[in-house]
Amino acid sequence: MKALALSAATVGAAMALIACATNTTPQKFTSSSTAPLSTSSATYAPAYTPPLSTTPVTDSDQATPQEQEVDAKVAAAGLTVTDYSSAHLFVKAACDTFPGLSNATDGGVDPSEWLDGNATRDTNGARVYQIGIPVLCPTFARDIDAALKGLATKSDGTYEVGQGPGKIAPGKWKAVRAANDCYWERTSATGDIIDNKFVTHATTMIVNVRRTDGSVTFQGCPKMQFVK
Repeated sequence: MKALALSAATVGAAMALIACATNTTPQKFTSSSTAPLSTSSATYAPAYTPPLSTTPVTDSDQATPQEQEVDAKVAAAGLTVTDYSSAHLFVKAACDTFPGLSNATDGGVDPSEWLDGNATRDTNGARVYQIGIPVLCPTFARDIDAALKGLATKSDGTYEVGQGPGKIAPGKWKAVRAANDCYWERTSATGDIIDNKFVTHATTMIVNVRRTDGSVTFQGCPKMQFVK
């Protein structure tokens, strides 16, 4: 068995040498173990897609003044919600979800990332959240603000640079914990690599995203959070 394994390895090496000799197209490699990542689609979105919120079974007999305020503001903005009898129930379902979410430092999904995924999937719902969360659960108002400005916590994935749901804002992004076997990449709008790095281990990892970048990719990295 050992002799067979060596023979297979030898054949594989020979085939690789033949391929290199016949391929005249230059390739850009930044390390001996890491090749530039390729994207299969021009459409970018967060890697995390949140599950649908559970629709409350029953509604209270009478909405509170704060809930009535949300319904009135949403109606005045010409917005509607689906699967819920009123806008405040839609927002309340999210507010009830937030306390049960994990901390990003522990690898979980925090409220900003949850909202970022929802806002990407439903822009109408994002506007309802923007109106209702500051009223019904103001503690999480900064999270919906972050989601709508490209400042939400980022998981592995490819993000267009800019401000808006599903995007990554220019600035300094820091890993929430030590990075191991992590690869990040900054590319131009046309897909050319501007900067990239394979991190074997780093107790602190920072990626500076520039306004002129087209997109940023994280692979095998800890959650990334906006610093400034």
